[in-house]
Amino acid sequence: RREGHARVVALAPPTPRIVCDSACLGAYISITKVFSKGFTASVLLPAWQKDEVVTLEWEAAEVKVDRAYHAKVVATTANAQSFQLESHPDGKGAFIVAASGAVANASVMCGLLRSPPPPPPPPLLV
Repeated sequence: RREGHARVVALAPPTPRIVCDSACLGAYISITKVFSKGFTASVLLPAWQKDEVVTLEWEAAEVKVDRAYHAKVVATTANAQSFQLESHPDGKGAFIVAASGAVANASVMCGLLRSPPPPPPPPLLV
């Protein structure tokens, strides 16, 4: 009998299993080239789903998307664009955006642009 000794058995925690149909889960944008009047960016999606709609909301309102590769622009506002994914991504699983304006980061979200809230109703005239 050995006193003062305990045997500790450490078990690895179970591996989490995530099932999600979202192409945006884990997506990110990476600026790939900077030019005097604009930049290109790669939007990497872990799961490519043809016809999925992905929205980029830019941190700067001066960004204008001039071209997209492997996706087409389907909606736009002053600081955001929605893209519909084409049949296949580039070799890295991404679509490419060529934009003019100041270099800016963007949030990547699934779905179309959020609509602005409706204007308030006109005041009642008495």
